Amino acid sequence: MAYNNISGNIPPEFAHSTQLQRLDLSSNNLVGEIPKEFGKMKSMLNLSLANNQLLGIIPPQLGSLELLENFLTEEIPSEVQGLKNLQKLNLSHNRLFGSIPNDFTSLPSGIDIDLSINKLTGLVPLCSNFVNASLQGNPAVKKLHSSCENVDHNGFLNEIRALTNIRHRNIVKLYGYCAHARHSFLIDEYLEKGSLGSILRSDVLVTELDWLKRVNIVKAVANGLDYMHHDCSPPIIHRDISIANILLDSDYEAHISDFGTSKLLKLDSSNWTAIADTYGYITPELAYTMVVTDKCDVYSFGIIALEVIMGKHPGELPTLSADYLVSSNVGDSRIPLPSPQVEKKVNLVLNLSRAFLNSNPKERPTMRQASNLLMKA
Repeated sequence: MAYNNISGNIPPEFAHSTQLQRLDLSSNNLVGEIPKEFGKMKSMLNLSLANNQLLGIIPPQLGSLELLENFLTEEIPSEVQGLKNLQKLNLSHNRLFGSIPNDFTSLPSGIDIDLSINKLTGLVPLCSNFVNASLQGNPAVKKLHSSCENVDHNGFLNEIRALTNIRHRNIVKLYGYCAHARHSFLIDEYLEKGSLGSILRSDVLVTELDWLKRVNIVKAVANGLDYMHHDCSPPIIHRDISIANILLDSDYEAHISDFGTSKLLKLDSSNWTAIADTYGYITPELAYTMVVTDKCDVYSFGIIALEVIMGKHPGELPTLSADYLVSSNVGDSRIPLPSPQVEKKVNLVLNLSRAFLNSNPKERPTMRQASNLLMKA
């Protein structure tokens, strides 16, 4: 029943079913609290209530949960540790506070946990049974790596090397880190609004992103990449620029984050690499040349510029004509049309994005040129 226009409270009668194993009510207009009766659903394996407007507390004794992007408050119930069939726990983008229960150390092995973008504080229970655990957007702790063999320790060390040498207002600040054989995590700047991607995907949150904020986000990302490419020695190529890796502070100013795939550019080498970028943001030439240059970030930046204005990923770029890119139809229809003055700024971003996405990397502007051009917006 996901992606409909179901509104109102969740009927507690769902709890009367003794056979119900999976219930997906995500991306609707549900309000109120999660019925406490749901805590008695012994058969429930997977419950998704993501992207609604739910309030209140989390009933204990549920199966796999997806409750991201609601308005849940209170603490995480310690009873979660008793869920023997738990495979996934996604409580991100809520208002949960307090500490993570120590009982998490007894959770079943091989689970995927996302507690990002909340108000959680205190110590992190360091347990080795997490397949993936995200704590991004809570005060103190950004990321927890498990002790599994497939943990990318090289990526973790890359992020440390990159961030410790960076000082820029549009790049996330690193405050500290722990590099241990079993447990590694970063402590970095807390950015209240979370990722740009989570806001653009939410019909509720996206209304706060007016056109001027969007133009300023594009300019801020350009400034951050300009610094990385031209003011760092050696230059740093991010290699994974996407809306998921751009975080917003309380004033909606953009900060580039997640440097796990970054590459220190050796100007006297060919800079061969394995593909590390997020699908949908990979520059075309990287698929056959395998050579990383600063123009890879420029291409990814062009995708982001379009995505911020359109409110969605532009899709297959060859189908986007020049006339389409500068037409008023391309803008995000979820917010009012811009004023004539702001519309000029928006159209400048759209027009410049064509240059960033040029199929010939040599004809793309550098990020310094891109930043200077966007200063006119």
